[in-house]
This record gives sequence, structure tokens and C-alpha cells, in this order.
Amino acid sequence: DKDGNYIKNPDREFIDITNIPMPAYELFPTEKYQFYGIMGSRGCPYTCNFCYQGYLGRYRSRSPENVVEEMEILINKYQIKELVLFDETFAVIKERALKICGLIRKKNMKFKWDIRTRVDLLDEEVLKSLRSAGCSRIHLGIESGDNETLQRMRKGIDIEGVVRKVNLAKKFGFELRGYFMLAYPGETCGGIHRTIEFAKNLPLDWASFTITIGLPETNIYNEGLDKGYFYIDYWKEYAKGNILSLKPYFIPDGLDEEELYRLKRRAYLEFYLRPRIVWNILKGLKLVDIARNFRVFVKLLPAAYHSMARI
Repeated sequence: DKDGNYIKNPDREFIDITNIPMPAYELFPTEKYQFYGIMGSRGCPYTCNFCYQGYLGRYRSRSPENVVEEMEILINKYQIKELVLFDETFAVIKERALKICGLIRKKNMKFKWDIRTRVDLLDEEVLKSLRSAGCSRIHLGIESGDNETLQRMRKGIDIEGVVRKVNLAKKFGFELRGYFMLAYPGETCGGIHRTIEFAKNLPLDWASFTITIGLPETNIYNEGLDKGYFYIDYWKEYAKGNILSLKPYFIPDGLDEEELYRLKRRAYLEFYLRPRIVWNILKGLKLVDIARNFRVFVKLLPAAYHSMARI
């Protein structure tokens, strides 16, 4: 208010998201998009220390029939060939996941689609059903290659389980994309290196490495404030419109922000500059794309070499 006090409105009741009307796709220039995203659920029932999803309220999902109806609209009416299911954690309810796949098969819908999920939610039945329904790509929140870090994250998974489930998914022929966090609170430089090596040793086709950031109201952000990782409440100042150069990172002992960025660059270079990954990327490119970007590739190779040499 005018006196600088915060006013909190009463909490609103949750709605049944199955009853939300379908998006007005007729207002979009659908012909300009190669794929569309669908939200089949909201929130996540897991409570990883770094994630805000568990703090936004309970997990809610649309009915399988409602999700597949939206898919039908996009595939049949607008001729969309690929969809991304943007559920934070697909297959939270196994029966629901299997029902979605079953409906897609029953309606004989032919299209490619992606899911995002946890590795521990994958089993042979789910993977087989996904594959037979046209799902071709799985995005996996693996996060770390260090068991101690995974415990601090409260991920509820371990290295051995990750290896087993990722290999199982690859056996079914999925393209696999892994997501990893570097410099988690309490992690050492050794832990970061273990994560990089772990990512390289998994049968992943693509990997993302990000420096851990404390998101507002997450456990790690509140702990970061308490333990003095940040000298100011970053998100409070951000919400007030102040421009800050500070980032709510958790810099490991013995490192600084510049060295942390070098480790991140190293992760990307070591993962992607391997013959198998380079070949997979080239296979996915059309000849005209290779010819068009050949000069760019040639320029990037020396830069990549010098980056590796400086690490």
C-alpha cells in the first residue's frame, strides 16, 4: 500500500483444470509453428529442495480424455506433426500415463511427441506404452552425478538407479535429453567434475548444464539467505524493480564466478565434442544446412579447442 506494507489477498480455491476451455488455436498462425506444447497437469508432488513446483500447491492433472482431445484438435484440424507435453513430471500417476497412450493408439493418431519426467518413474510398461503411442523423446531431470549431492537435493534417486533407468529407456529407442545442475549448495569442485563425467557416460543424446540458482521460496534459497551465500535478498529487491548485478549462485569454496562459468563451458565442450554426439547432430542436419553453416563450424572448432586448453 502507500505506506509500503504488503497486502496478501485470501487464497483462491483450486479449480478443476479439466474444465478449462481449449485454447483458441484459431487465433494462432499455426502454419508458422513446427510443434506445439500442451500442459496436461500443473505442479509436482515431489519436493526437491531446489524446485519451486512443489511449493505452488498440490499436483493437479487433466483427464486423459481431455488431454488427448486437445492433441486431436492440433493433429487433425491444424496438421501439427509434433507436440511437447509440458507436464513437469509425466507419469506421476502411472494409470493416467498409460491411459493417455492407450487413447492415442485407439484413435490411430500418428505424430511425434515429447515428455518430461523423473528417471524413477520409468519402467518397462510405461516405456513400451509411450513408444507404441509415438513418443520419441524423453527429457530427464537427472541433476547430478554425485550421490551426496542428490541426497542434499532430496531427489529420491541415486546414481545406480539413474544408470539402470536411462539404459532401459535407451533400449526402447528413445532420444534422451538430460538436465544437470552445477555448483549445488555444499557441492565441491570434485562433485562438479563427477557430474560432467557421469553425463558423458550415460547414453544421452543431448545434455543441458546450468549453474544452480536459488529460486524464490525454495529451501535452498532460504538456506542461502540464512547461511550468507547472498548478502541481500535478491528476489525481494528484484520484485521491487532494483537492478542488481548479483546472482543468487552458490559458489563452492575455492572457486569464483568466472571459474564456475569455465567449468560449465567445459561440461558442454566435453559432452558435445565427442564423435558419437557430433555424428548424431550431423545426421539430423540436412545437407543444405551443413553447407549453409560450414563456415560457422570451421570458426567454432579453434574456439572450442582453445577453450578446452584453458580449462
